[in-house]
Amino acid sequence: MSCFYDSNIPDIENMIEHINPNEEHLVIPEHFKKYIIKELLLPYYKANIEYIIKTKSGWARVSTGFLTASTLLVGISSILSFASGVYLDKHLNFVAGSIGLISLVFKEFGSYANNIDHVKTLTINDMLKNVGINHIMRDTSRNNETLMEKQKILKLNEDKVNDKKDGINQI
Repeated sequence: MSCFYDSNIPDIENMIEHINPNEEHLVIPEHFKKYIIKELLLPYYKANIEYIIKTKSGWARVSTGFLTASTLLVGISSILSFASGVYLDKHLNFVAGSIGLISLVFKEFGSYANNIDHVKTLTINDMLKNVGINHIMRDTSRNNETLMEKQKILKLNEDKVNDKKDGINQI
């Protein structure tokens, strides 16, 4: 017997000895199922849900920061690139190209962080659903896509309204 013995743990060895492999339907005792849910699954879900919620917002901030910095660096790189043509300075060319490359790296890392945020949103929503919580966390990593879709829908609705008005005006 171990010093870590817990009397709440079902006696699995005893359960295995009493299982008849010839039975068509294997019956798992209820106390074993309750033990698995209470002692293993629920703590797992609790720990993971807490971890995902804490780290999700961090990835969203990292994504926003790096994508914003990337945009600013592209602007700086463009200005330096134009300036190098006017002042004919090879150093400006090098600096402009280097800043442009850094901007590309920032953009890629920002996109990666955005994807991690999206995966964490999907994971947390799935975990909440698995434990019977009917709440969906908003996926902020896809705000740009959502905005574009809303704009397309609004444009389609506007076109339909205009078509109806044109039909009424022709009568």
